[in-house]
Amino acid sequence: MYRAEVDLYERRDALPRAWIVHTVEAAPRASKERISRLADESFDPRARAMVEGPLPDVAPTSEPSTVDFERDDAQVVTLRARTATPGLLVLSDAWYAAWVATVDGREVPIARTDACMRGVVVPAGEHRVEFRYRDVPFRVGAGLFVAGSAVIAALLRRRRNDRPA
Repeated sequence: MYRAEVDLYERRDALPRAWIVHTVEAAPRASKERISRLADESFDPRARAMVEGPLPDVAPTSEPSTVDFERDDAQVVTLRARTATPGLLVLSDAWYAAWVATVDGREVPIARTDACMRGVVVPAGEHRVEFRYRDVPFRVGAGLFVAGSAVIAALLRRRRNDRPA
């Protein structure tokens, strides 16, 4: 009889999947400096974030902020965020330009956070945040492929119909 043994480990210092920070700093342009700051033991991504681009307007708070998942698919992630003051919701999924975000249905910019994650500013209160994957170049390419295939099919059909009997 086969008996499988399984070891289960828990990493208590692992980052959550999503959280809200209220301290934000500008990411240095030089990648070596950015990596060294992220690798510094004093940098805690659960308490502060490093963003590329304009700094979001966030405010400190002593009240706990919460993030709950409503939907978590490959192309859509929907969260419910609650915070006492404006904060940066950080989603620990990879940043990629094809993602778009909305807060309560209004499109908002996504900040590249901590070099590789997605961040969205959420105002004080309870809000619905949605990340949706929209790869425009892929959709354009797929549309051109379908249109080209239809043209080729029509030309082949016309050529077959034009043959003498």
